[in-house]
Amino acid sequence: MILDTDPLTGRVRTFHTLPDGRFAVDSAVDVEPIIEQNKDLAPLQDGKWKDNDNLVASIPLPIYFGLLKEWRAKGLGALDRQKALHRFLNDPDNKLFRIKAGKL
Repeated sequence: MILDTDPLTGRVRTFHTLPDGRFAVDSAVDVEPIIEQNKDLAPLQDGKWKDNDNLVASIPLPIYFGLLKEWRAKGLGALDRQKALHRFLNDPDNKLFRIKAGKL
């Protein structure tokens, strides 16, 4: 059963009854629209890093907020969170969130 949906983030929370009588609430986000948008925008990038006005990535909000929560729990300050975001975006496993190629 769907509990709620968040139109801003695309998150859908569902309620499930487990076989042993307990219950679970799942939260899921369809990231496909953002990935498709990133694929469409990537060819428009010129490949140059001449200034600070570059569109580098687009990350679904629930994923970004999850990263922030994790980094804050580790006690990372603002500069360390920025470095952690660079590591996240430079990781080949997260390449679908990238728009501009290159290393941050």
